[in-house]
Amino acid sequence: MDLIRDLGHLALGSRIKRLAAKLMADGTAIYQDVHVNFQPKWFPTFYYLAHHGSAPVTQIANHLGVSHPMVNKVAGELSQQGLVVSKKDDNDKRRRVLALSDHGQKLVTTIQPIWQDIEAAISELVAEAEVNWIQVLEQTEAALDQKSFHQRFRDIHKKRRSQAIEIIPYDPAYRDMFYEINAEWVEAYFEMEDEDRKVLQNPETEIIARGGQIWFARHRESGEILGTVALHRNDHGDYEMIKMGVRPAARGFSIGEKLGRALVEEARRRQLDTLYLETNCKLTAAVNLYRKLGFQTVPLDPDTHFARCNLRMAMALA
Repeated sequence: MDLIRDLGHLALGSRIKRLAAKLMADGTAIYQDVHVNFQPKWFPTFYYLAHHGSAPVTQIANHLGVSHPMVNKVAGELSQQGLVVSKKDDNDKRRRVLALSDHGQKLVTTIQPIWQDIEAAISELVAEAEVNWIQVLEQTEAALDQKSFHQRFRDIHKKRRSQAIEIIPYDPAYRDMFYEINAEWVEAYFEMEDEDRKVLQNPETEIIARGGQIWFARHRESGEILGTVALHRNDHGDYEMIKMGVRPAARGFSIGEKLGRALVEEARRRQLDTLYLETNCKLTAAVNLYRKLGFQTVPLDPDTHFARCNLRMAMALA
């Protein structure tokens, strides 16, 4: 049984690392065979200095596409072997550069033919495998430059999490969640006001009975309530989007957008002319979401019930 092989793409990184470990181990054996005190992990840095001359660590790291600490570590080992020295830059005495020592320069002459044989052995291996590994690696690296493995995971994870969310209408069983989720975000940025408490503690009388509606975002598998929003008919007869909130741990999965679109769809079904909302301009992510949904800034209502609100937005539906 070979678990790493059986896992396929899930263990791709581990399999590449295992293959690299085999090649590195054979590389160590090769240098032992030819009685050269050299390690495969030193090769990129040593080769760079041998063919490009002295250079600062940062330059080497950038040209090799590896980290600064990695080059530093290898340089330290090469220095211990007397192959590399650190000296002042001839062009800038304030900075130090790495360079091959006399011993290192002599090793270059000895090791060049060995590298040629190593390259020939690798070429034979590649031909036998009938895979152009250099081309595959270049194509893979180019794809990763366009979009990292991390970002690919995040996009797929976000899509899966988003698809697992269902938007459901108000259920008295989730009354406490309506209060809790909204109180959580209000208290994180502002202070709870009397109007908040009145609406959040009495959603049936303050929202449902006045002709409004409340929606919850629920995870299909766990049943957890992750967000909420409400359509509210105010004292002037205007309809507003209010009390949109998403659990902090569930943000980034388009839950707010799903809730907002469900509310806008209901407003259109009711053939409302205009939909309003009030917010605070410092809630950048929320304001951007509202604009994405189709809201635009309008003059602030002087009769707003909330001290924290300094921005009013509206969406024309008719």
